[in-house]
Amino acid sequence: MDDVWTVNAWETIKNAFPDCNCGSRIIFTTRLSNLAESIENTSHVYELQPLPENETWTLFCMKAFRGEHKAVCPPELEEMSRNILKKCEGLPLAMVAIGGLLSKKKNGGLLNVIMTALGVYVEHFN
Repeated sequence: MDDVWTVNAWETIKNAFPDCNCGSRIIFTTRLSNLAESIENTSHVYELQPLPENETWTLFCMKAFRGEHKAVCPPELEEMSRNILKKCEGLPLAMVAIGGLLSKKKNGGLLNVIMTALGVYVEHFN
């Protein structure tokens, strides 16, 4: 289960899962550590950390600028790309999703649309 936000959400659906002690496991994700810790029979809570900035840039470039750019960001798109990545806050899924969009069409117009959607502002774009 992905992105559980409340204890009530878990309480509502938990009975749909079998409790037959047959070795099955349920993995769910949440951004709320207190929620993860509140679920009964929790044997492991893993708190994931955001990616470091250098790994963020590498992952983004591998996804967004593959092909003719060979995972290298064109200089004219670097400032905007880095500002977009700041909004992703080190979350790999966000970076891969945005990088996938950019891999289809690498131009300032699309970057501007993404930046506007994320609330990113850059002084200029040439």
